[in-house]
Amino acid sequence: MLKRLLKTKTFWAAVAAIVAATERVMTGQSTVTEGLQIAIPALMALLLRDGIAKAASQTDSATAANAPTAAEKESE
Repeated sequence: MLKRLLKTKTFWAAVAAIVAATERVMTGQSTVTEGLQIAIPALMALLLRDGIAKAASQTDSATAANAPTAAEKESE
């Protein structure tokens, strides 16, 4: 899972947003509340994208498991 996640642009955009939010809070350019308003949506996007990818792979594997084989198709 982590290997797949590391290859996505969404992951790196979320990491960049979280790092930027942390940097702004630590240097005093933003309040903690403002930092959280940047970091939480980035984290949500990351988790949402990962959830969609997992659901799609489960759907694909379930579809493949339920698909009739070539022998079953010929017997019909």
